[in-house]
Amino acid sequence: METNTQVQEQKPSMLGFLTSPKEQLERLKVKPTFWLPLIIYVVILSALSIAQSYYTLYENPDVILQTLPAEQQESVSQSQKLMNESMKNMQLIGSAIVSPIAFAVVPLFVAFFYWLMQKIFRGKATFKQMFALQAHLLLFAVLSTLIGTVLLFAADVYGEGLASLAVFVSEPGMLKNLLSLFDVFNLWGLFITSLGLIILANLSKGKALTIVGISFTLQILFIIAVTKLADMVSSLTGGM
Repeated sequence: METNTQVQEQKPSMLGFLTSPKEQLERLKVKPTFWLPLIIYVVILSALSIAQSYYTLYENPDVILQTLPAEQQESVSQSQKLMNESMKNMQLIGSAIVSPIAFAVVPLFVAFFYWLMQKIFRGKATFKQMFALQAHLLLFAVLSTLIGTVLLFAADVYGEGLASLAVFVSEPGMLKNLLSLFDVFNLWGLFITSLGLIILANLSKGKALTIVGISFTLQILFIIAVTKLADMVSSLTGGM
């Protein structure tokens, strides 16, 4: 009993979510800290994102073509050739401004979604607890982005998730985009989220898995919508 109390009185460990997520969630339930992981992870993600933008703008612009279907590659390639140095600089500055804002705001919206869903299922978690959980789960985004950045600089491989099923599909498109959701880091994050709903919100396993299932379904629908929109834009610009 004493040991359990001591564990709960400690702050959650940032790296502990990799090895002992249940213990970290018990700590987070008592001390939902989020500022330190949020700041550190947002800074790292922003730096990696800017590094990727720099590489694709200045070092090897053509590397981005490997993420596009064949019918889109020519138009994008032409657009890249029309970019002058000042346009590239503006795009890099834009990336430096938008990246930290996006990486900080996304966990806020995701936390609100899970907080609202667990309320619908009569959960007891506070918004602060759900936001603290999402702040700590940025760790998996950091690991995924870090691997992507290393692959980009070391092997000119862009947007290829080696930790997902998308690696088994060579042709860019809807299928590859959907399979990218079946990523080790994304699935591990969803697993810890379900644990969080059980521990933080006092929900049953069934309710927690239902909420996570709804979240994953929304991710699938988002990928489908974005891919179709990109195809639509490509067909319109291609016909001009």
